[in-house]
Amino acid sequence: MSIRAVLFVAVCSACTRAAPSEPAVKAVTRPVIAGPLHRVDCGTYSVLWQGEKPEAPAPDSFGVTGLDFLIDGQTFAFKPSGTLNFSDWNFNIVSPDCAHVVLQEDRFGPLHVATVGNLKQQLAREKEMPAIEFPHEGASAAVISDVKWTSNTEIEFFASCCGGVEVFRFDLSKNAKAERVFFAASAPRGIKRVVLPMVSGYEIIK
Repeated sequence: MSIRAVLFVAVCSACTRAAPSEPAVKAVTRPVIAGPLHRVDCGTYSVLWQGEKPEAPAPDSFGVTGLDFLIDGQTFAFKPSGTLNFSDWNFNIVSPDCAHVVLQEDRFGPLHVATVGNLKQQLAREKEMPAIEFPHEGASAAVISDVKWTSNTEIEFFASCCGGVEVFRFDLSKNAKAERVFFAASAPRGIKRVVLPMVSGYEIIK
């Protein structure tokens, strides 16, 4: 074979050889799962706050539109007996040991305490939930806010009325009325909790 023929065959072989293949890129579409605005898991049950995240600087709780409980694979909705505004919801309703849940029925109360063993029946209103009683001062009903657990058995909340604010604590282990621990006779803009390394208390918002 002549040198020209050899060169021709080599060139043709190079032309027909397949180029190295590059790794394939595949677009994968994954379903978007819409979850709750906030969730607390407590072993035998979960609490789900439904809603949409509000615009900053509003707290996430301002976006809550409903409250569900997931128990044994079933969803039970909490249906308050009254009206709750966007500012009445909060994420601090489950006790630290998950044994109790405090539920606000209306912006003026009452506050009910549900127990984990009776949660299904209490949400269905088949079993009664004890209400927290408190010695409120004022001619009008107080607006309940800032409900939170301070221990496994103690609940703290604010009661605002007539330009003033009262702070109450209720201890489940004592089975008595809530005790007033702070009173601001004039606090038109409300009060806030203050927690410092050596001191904790309340401050009137200026």
